[in-house]
Amino acid sequence: MAKRVPNPIDKYVGSRVRMRRKMLGMSQEKLGDALGITFQQVQKYENGTNRISASRLQQTVSHPAGSGAVFSPQINFSIEETTASDQYFDHTGDDD
Repeated sequence: MAKRVPNPIDKYVGSRVRMRRKMLGMSQEKLGDALGITFQQVQKYENGTNRISASRLQQTVSHPAGSGAVFSPQINFSIEETTASDQYFDHTGDDD
């Protein structure tokens, strides 16, 4: 069975969660406890191994310890930065 390779967008989102967590001096265990998940799940989100749902991402960025967002204005969160982004969007013009 082939090993699943994390999606570049999932890895990017996870890296931003990790960066913000580290900026706050928070451990994976502390963040996991605050969100009601295990530190292993936090680790999987940060590595892009597991996709973080929109609701979990919102919960993460709204956590009081964050005093703001994981994706703050100083952190550029742009899908265009990922090299694989075009494969996830339909550019055929069928929606016109």
